[in-house]
Amino acid sequence: MSLFGGFDRIISASKNSADGLLVLRKEPAARQEMIFGGLAVIILIVLGCPLYHILIFAILLLIILATETLNSAIEEIVDRVSPEISDFGKKTKDLGSLAVAFTLIAAGLYWLYAVAAAFDFVS
Repeated sequence: MSLFGGFDRIISASKNSADGLLVLRKEPAARQEMIFGGLAVIILIVLGCPLYHILIFAILLLIILATETLNSAIEEIVDRVSPEISDFGKKTKDLGSLAVAFTLIAAGLYWLYAVAAAFDFVS
């Protein structure tokens, strides 16, 4: 047995990730984040922002999608464990939503900075 579990493990993990992406793309919030994120990247490119601004923003978009993925998983678990309306379910889902909001705010602030830099409003 190899140190990393072998090539079969990599193939299996890749298939699981692809299946997860198919699930995520059905989530309306994730679709909106992908669309608006893509448009935001295009705007940065059109404004002639340096590559490092575009890459940092792209990384933030991936963090948003990772957080949205975890939030969706949390919601699935809560709906299974506590299908009735409960304080537990509400708090848990609210915290997952807050995690997504924090990443959206971080990306939005960085995007505004990159746009401001493109117009020489900041250094």
